[in-house]
Amino acid sequence: MKKFYSLRNLLLIATLLISSVSVFSQSMHTVTFSGNSTDFFTAEKYSAQGTGMNTDYYVTFDATNLYIGAFRTGGSTFGSTDNFAIYLDTDPNSTTTAGTGTTVGQIYNGVSGNLPFTSNYNVHVEQSYQEARSFASTWASTISGLSYWTSTTAREVKIPLSSIGSPDAIYLTMWMGYANGFFANAPGT
Repeated sequence: MKKFYSLRNLLLIATLLISSVSVFSQSMHTVTFSGNSTDFFTAEKYSAQGTGMNTDYYVTFDATNLYIGAFRTGGSTFGSTDNFAIYLDTDPNSTTTAGTGTTVGQIYNGVSGNLPFTSNYNVHVEQSYQEARSFASTWASTISGLSYWTSTTAREVKIPLSSIGSPDAIYLTMWMGYANGFFANAPGT
């Protein structure tokens, strides 16, 4: 026996399928900073590597900006000079260290990381001091147009894609630093 569906039933089934997909999917989106991790979607979260790091990172973008946030968890707070360091490779290569840029980070509070790729841009966010730089032969050139939100539990930054060359893809690494050390890197180790 063949079963026939009316157009109305088919439309209802199609609507239910589309609705169920949209409930569980999350698209990239514009972020309005409030100093809370709820500015981002859960699917955009990168937990810091290692135990006891008490820091979660979030990354998303829209058509014009890249949004990155670091948030303390478990009742911990950031010190006023704990710095959120972000490095971006905006011309990623399949051999991660073969592109333009550098694998040596900018020195902040006595700390400079060895980067897993050739970085073209870095962003540094403390509670009362922020800067963003590009790399030519040194980390000398500053970039502008960024927006920041800082508190004892949050560091957030909005980076206009036009300020970093409007890349099609990026490599990204980030960590929290303090005087002569760092903690809570992501993604990876």
